[in-house]
Amino acid sequence: MFLILTFDAPYVCAQSCPSFAVVVVNNFIAKPVVNSIATQFGSKVAIIEASNLYWQIQYNLKSLDSQSKKLYTYILRKLRKYTVNPKTFPLVLIGESKGGVTSCLLAKQYNDKLNIQAIITLFAPLNGAPILKRSSNEIQMFIAHTKAYMKHINYCLPIGNVWYLKGLAWLLKKIKISGLNDLLPNSRCIKQIENFIHSDAHTIPCLLIAGYYDNLGKYLLNKAASVNLPMQVIQSFNDAYGQFITEKQAVYHDGLIPLSSQLLWV
Repeated sequence: MFLILTFDAPYVCAQSCPSFAVVVVNNFIAKPVVNSIATQFGSKVAIIEASNLYWQIQYNLKSLDSQSKKLYTYILRKLRKYTVNPKTFPLVLIGESKGGVTSCLLAKQYNDKLNIQAIITLFAPLNGAPILKRSSNEIQMFIAHTKAYMKHINYCLPIGNVWYLKGLAWLLKKIKISGLNDLLPNSRCIKQIENFIHSDAHTIPCLLIAGYYDNLGKYLLNKAASVNLPMQVIQSFNDAYGQFITEKQAVYHDGLIPLSSQLLWV
């Protein structure tokens, strides 16, 4: 993938100074995109990796407003080495998954303090993650409906681990985790993101990149089961899991986030 980035008023600074910076928030699948930009622009671009923030437990427990503030101060600290003015130095934000939500929130809250030229989100729950609303009873029903399939799944994956799902539901109910509660559909934070992209962001181009599985079942099965398991069992799992993730029937998703949330469809 190649991205052509241009700016109406190129930033001018010392010869050793880059012309713009790309801030990467949560870099797993985004890495090929970032590598392509680095190859295309060379020393003209500064890559600011903010992904290390996502390995900090305390960071993820805080509200998305707090995470956005910390991301802002992190960007300022990284820009100091180039002795540039943050209000005029061009930035491109690339946010993957929750990083896409944080990137949009950063642009909404600090656009007057940063020169954000574009936002790219990848597989981000921009309209929330319905799976975070699931109760222990709903998880138990899902397990019951997919019993014939679950015993053939690769249990190294979180979605195949029943105790992982139950533990997540219990944790969300018993302990207030602001960083996760902010990702609930219709939360104050999610409404801010929707309003920002649809209304406030008309001066900042936003590219929303999404993905989905056409048949999640075939990716989770162990090798023996993928050959011998009846197709109707796999289809039954796909239907049950899709409804478990999206709250609706026959809705596309990427395994955790509905396609409609990634693209802000109604």
